[in-house]
Amino acid sequence: MSVARFAGAEMEKMLGHGVDFGSIGQKRAMLEGKEAVAGIEADSYIQRAGIQAEADVESAKLTGAAQSKLAGAQAQGSMFSSLGSSLGGALGGLGKLGGGTNIGNMDVTTPAWKQGTSDFKSFALNS
Repeated sequence: MSVARFAGAEMEKMLGHGVDFGSIGQKRAMLEGKEAVAGIEADSYIQRAGIQAEADVESAKLTGAAQSKLAGAQAQGSMFSSLGSSLGGALGGLGKLGGGTNIGNMDVTTPAWKQGTSDFKSFALNS
C-alpha cells in the first residue's frame, strides 16, 4: 500500500498539477467580453454612419434650397439693374429732346406757379 501511494506521488510530479479549469474559464470569460465589446463598438460605428448619412442628406437639401434662393435673388437683382440702366438712359435722353431742361416750349426747372406769373406779366404787359 505504501508503494501505491509512493507511485501516485511520483505520477503527480510527472504529470504536473492537472488541468486548471479555473484559468480556462477565466480566459473564456475574457474572450467573450472582448467579443461583446467589439460587437458593441461595431454597432456604434454603424449607428454613427447612419446618423452622419442623414445629416449629410439634410445638409444637402438646405444647401440646395439656399443656392436656389440665391440664384433667384441674383437674377431679380440683375433684372432690376438692367431695367434701371435702361430707364436711366431713356430719362437722360428726354432732357435732350427740347435742348437741355426744356421739353418743347415748357421749362421743367421753374415751378408751375412761377411760370404762370411770368406768363401773366408778359400777357399784361403785351396787352
